[in-house]
Amino acid sequence: MSARRWATWAAYSTGVIIGGWGLMRVTTPNPDQFYDSLAPDHKRAVDAARARGVGVSQSTEPLRKQQLDPEAPIWGDKTPPKRPS
Repeated sequence: MSARRWATWAAYSTGVIIGGWGLMRVTTPNPDQFYDSLAPDHKRAVDAARARGVGVSQSTEPLRKQQLDPEAPIWGDKTPPKRPS
């Protein structure tokens, strides 16, 4: 009897999850629909941000070159502290 209750619970839970996912897919606009629904001044702001490259990830190579040598130890630029004798 307990196995039947578990199966029923699993079926209902799966149905609720699939139903929620389906509702989300139907009601959430895709990026093009969202952009088309924006007011003209907001579209201009989005276009300006896209032109500036906001939200576009940069390649990691220039960022890595700006940093110190990643292979060097953190304390490599200082002398290690002296131990008390």
